[in-house]
Amino acid sequence: MKTLTLALLFVTTAGLAATSASASLDSKVELRIKAKDLKTENGRAEILRKIKSTARLECSGGLAASWVEKECRTDLEQQFVTAIGNPSLLALYQGQNLKIARNGL
Repeated sequence: MKTLTLALLFVTTAGLAATSASASLDSKVELRIKAKDLKTENGRAEILRKIKSTARLECSGGLAASWVEKECRTDLEQQFVTAIGNPSLLALYQGQNLKIARNGL
């Protein structure tokens, strides 16, 4: 399970870090975003792409089963979105996940 360890907001950049804890390896995950990107729809979409890409990279590979990787990605994505604390980003994230669930993907 991933656990969030740090949330920093700067005037121009937000830095977030999460710790990856697995049976054999502990690693820290960092995501850097621009705070100004939270103000626009395109910026929030880009932040969400970065969150998903970071989670995919952190949670893939190794001997883990695909359902373990999916659970890992979802957990890390949710932690980052929650830590950023932007209602519009949260709505975008929830909307994308709802669309995926409806399509059965």
